[in-house]
Amino acid sequence: MEEILKEMQKIGFTSYEAKIYLALLHRNPATGYEISKISGVPQAKVYENIQRLGNRGAVLNVGNDPVKYVPLPPEKLLKKLDAEFEKSIDTLKSKLPPLSTGSEPGYAWNIRGYYPAMEKAGQLIREAEKEIALAVWGEDVMYLYNELSEAERRGVEMRLAVYGRKKVEGIGDVHYIAGERKLLKEAGCRWITLVSDGKEALSGQLEEEGEGVVLWTANPALVYTKKRFIELEIMKGNDTEDD
Repeated sequence: MEEILKEMQKIGFTSYEAKIYLALLHRNPATGYEISKISGVPQAKVYENIQRLGNRGAVLNVGNDPVKYVPLPPEKLLKKLDAEFEKSIDTLKSKLPPLSTGSEPGYAWNIRGYYPAMEKAGQLIREAEKEIALAVWGEDVMYLYNELSEAERRGVEMRLAVYGRKKVEGIGDVHYIAGERKLLKEAGCRWITLVSDGKEALSGQLEEEGEGVVLWTANPALVYTKKRFIELEIMKGNDTEDD
């Protein structure tokens, strides 16, 4: 259930809205009072969130004595959201490019939190056309496994430094870095460093429960130093997938 709540929040639902919608899937039709009891959303907050859900077409009201609510079936809701999202993307594709100055900024942005950081890493891998260089801990590499496998099928060259002995099957050039316990003790955290096509880099601290921060950048000097770091880590690897 927590995973569903997180995913719904990623596509624009508030925590209360998501809880109300899921409560109605579990039991409907239901009054505002019943929804509060099922969802755990304070009754004082139920009606304003139901109204917003109604405006989005996610919840419908039936009857009037008392008013009860029913959810739009999930398959219809997802189809509706998908169509709205696609329409918004099409609009932005035509409206945003003319606003650009045409210059490529050497940006550097902070991304907070484990899952946003890993999602960005996955995006960089999916968008890679030529090469991926990656230094990552064994605990985290499997989060990116599908993206790495798909990139390899596209012909993207990949070089990985993996801290620890967790085997990564079916991926190109993998080097395993021993002494991960010592490294973790010295650094106080796990980290990720990823370079995509030599143009963008993602690097920083990973904490599943904390507020780890990674830096995403297209600054040429930073990208170069991150790529060099990964190359040096690979040189340290004393075990490879082929050994």
